[in-house]
Amino acid sequence: MPALRKRLEKESSVGHLPTLKGILKKLGAYTSDPKATIAQIGQEISRDPSLSVRLLRMANSAYYARPEPVVDIDEAVLFLGVEQLRMLSMTTHCVEVLSPQDRSGFVWEDFWRHCIATAQFSCSLGKRFKRAKNNPELDYMSGLLHDVGKLVIAMLSPEGFGFVISKARAENLSFHQAERLYFDTDHGALGGWYLERQNVPPAVYEAVRCHHNWKLAVKDQEIGAIVNVADFLARLHQVGCSGNMEPVQGFFTETPAWNFLVENFELKEDVLVVTNQIQEEAQKIGTLVDSLMPRKRADPATGNGAASLGDPS
Repeated sequence: MPALRKRLEKESSVGHLPTLKGILKKLGAYTSDPKATIAQIGQEISRDPSLSVRLLRMANSAYYARPEPVVDIDEAVLFLGVEQLRMLSMTTHCVEVLSPQDRSGFVWEDFWRHCIATAQFSCSLGKRFKRAKNNPELDYMSGLLHDVGKLVIAMLSPEGFGFVISKARAENLSFHQAERLYFDTDHGALGGWYLERQNVPPAVYEAVRCHHNWKLAVKDQEIGAIVNVADFLARLHQVGCSGNMEPVQGFFTETPAWNFLVENFELKEDVLVVTNQIQEEAQKIGTLVDSLMPRKRADPATGNGAASLGDPS
């Protein structure tokens, strides 16, 4: 068993890692009661400042191109709907819980920007195929957490994480190529291992474990393939950066993961229509990510990066 995984197994190490149980519980906090009114859901959200700000920013993002701005929580809830609200809640609490202190010059805001873009692409891609089990929330969660193994490495082995980042930057390597030079495992395996012990749905931790080789998944291989294509799109359009410095070239329809999906799952629309829709969405996905994870600006007084969730990006 890889040394880092042995370290992860120790109770002392596991105790240093954040738990996702609270996040999973909160997913249903605002929407679990089918009888709840928009006003009741809005009132509950108003108690969470971070979620409230992101909710309004998202509803008013250029991604949706609304003619009139959304000015209150209830209107934003009504506009975005329950599905988007649950995904937004997941994103907000994951960012808050799963963000280690920077010790290597790595920009974790950019990491989350990449993960959010991958999650959005995953959700969008998943809806375009006829699947026996089509669950947008699982697609989104898998995309959002696909690189969680990098967080595990950064928290348990900061020196190793620093080496991997430096190696990837210096030699234009993919992250998993660089980490295998230092560790005897990779972030996919570690992320899947960690999530399995966090009681996330099996389809999610399998997709995370196998997002670089979806055919290794025991079942639900299509989710890993969807995340693989989504990750490609997020990197191609340079939305954030998760530490993978390998150049991205080509078109997403040329990837093995896309070909696997098309060969095994029927598209709901003509392939040309679908690819055009995905390309159009890709052109504006950055504006949606900006609403959830604003870019930091330099503080003129100190030169340090500073950003408020309430400030426009």
